[in-house]
Amino acid sequence: MNNRADSRADCEAGGRNDAPDDSRADVKTEVKTDVRADSKADVLIVEDDAGVTRIVRIVLEKAGFSVREAAALREARAELKASPPDVVLLDIMLPDGDGRRLIPDIRASGDALIMMLTSKREYQDILGSLTGGADDYMAKPFMNDELTARIDALLMKRAARAGSGILRLGALLLDADAGRASVAGKDLVLTPKDFALLKMLAQNEGRAIQPDQLYERLWKQTMSGDSQAVRSAISRLRGKITGSGYTIVFVPGEGYRLTKEE
Repeated sequence: MNNRADSRADCEAGGRNDAPDDSRADVKTEVKTDVRADSKADVLIVEDDAGVTRIVRIVLEKAGFSVREAAALREARAELKASPPDVVLLDIMLPDGDGRRLIPDIRASGDALIMMLTSKREYQDILGSLTGGADDYMAKPFMNDELTARIDALLMKRAARAGSGILRLGALLLDADAGRASVAGKDLVLTPKDFALLKMLAQNEGRAIQPDQLYERLWKQTMSGDSQAVRSAISRLRGKITGSGYTIVFVPGEGYRLTKEE
């Protein structure tokens, strides 16, 4: 069996080869090795197959990443609480539930990039993951170099966006450094909290964020079932960004999402 086939077998059967082919993998990071903004970007692998975890760890550590592991949702939540990672490689089928249930926890803990790494290839799984908050989706078995390239690409985009402090979405412009936003060149009158809310939604364009996550990140306390403050702020922002080509929608069961107007 050649190296490529051996690596595929490892991914499917849980890692039987101690020398996996470096051309296969299933996760991505942010930047090429020579231009990576953080050569020690922290990656959390949430995967219950020890063989797959071992292969991914070897590939990522060789590429310069710091790697942590969790084999279940409970363990992953503990890792998030201990220290938010830069990237999460997330399986769907975990022993204590659907891996996608972890996405809200990841979003609430920080700005980690989420890549689904799973054997599920059905269209609905891919679409549901991406619309539910994942940044990328990669099916097993995978190519190692594609995994690291995808992670690099995600990290590079985030670094470029953070470095400039400017975010443009249609006619909407946010200047994070100045704390200002405008639509078609006209400045928006926003409270600091409204700006922070708009910034959070814009930085997660296309991803739904639960009301309690928005509240806890911006109000710095538990929402305790009262979502009126979030609803009021969202209502104000909807009106203010009219004409930008974007709007804020509520997706039942998922949360609020900034998305292009149809």
